[in-house]
Amino acid sequence: MKIQQGNVDRAPSTLDLFTTPKVCGLVVVENENPDAEAVRRSSNDTSPENQSISPKSMVVVYASTFDNVNSTWSYAEKLKSWGVKVDDAVISHCGTCGSCSNPHDIRIYDETKNTLTGDAKRCAFRALVGGRGLTGGCLRKNVGFTNDCNECWIDNIMCDVRKCLYVCMWNEIFGRQFEHNSGGKEVLNPCKTCDEKLCGPAFTNCAGANRRRSGIVSDIARDDKNELCMVADDGWWLREDLANEWRRGNWKMNENPELEAT
Repeated sequence: MKIQQGNVDRAPSTLDLFTTPKVCGLVVVENENPDAEAVRRSSNDTSPENQSISPKSMVVVYASTFDNVNSTWSYAEKLKSWGVKVDDAVISHCGTCGSCSNPHDIRIYDETKNTLTGDAKRCAFRALVGGRGLTGGCLRKNVGFTNDCNECWIDNIMCDVRKCLYVCMWNEIFGRQFEHNSGGKEVLNPCKTCDEKLCGPAFTNCAGANRRRSGIVSDIARDDKNELCMVADDGWWLREDLANEWRRGNWKMNENPELEAT
């Protein structure tokens, strides 16, 4: 336990993961559909439905990491100057894009903001007896992340087992009397601190989005002024147009629309 706690004490702060100027930006582009005219020409069907196939019917959402908010908007303007039809630009969250940077997973962050910590903790206990398999199944059943995002959460829990097990066991057995609530929220305890400092960097690199990076106030007491993303567009994950394009598979993660515009 002392060795693990020493590793935690020596580990650097993770505040820079949440104060970084980098953002995951969404650029919504209406692309020409190169197959539309070919479909019309090759078909003998003269019905209105066939003739209505539009060469500008394909909407694509590009999710990319930008240096800052202004560079996201500047990039959208540059695409417009090339004649690309840009419908919108959205700041998804602070930091780099990752496997959880989509409307489904961030909506779950929002809807479970007061319960996710407890649900993840209960699933983490499964790792002690069933490893990744039981943990992953628990998260899928009780939380419902996408598969890729779920893998990031499983990786984080298994990291906790390797690096924080004894610190967390000590906290569970002896530390509960030292856990205080601030306005009904849990204060960061030694177990959560170990998780954030020793496993947090790898998790955010994998997931991209978490609650703080998405500007979502969670069930853990934080210094929201300094730890919460203030530039993410509030509630964008509730937009049906973006959610529909994600469900249709029209999202391109960390791909550059510049390549398709040239």
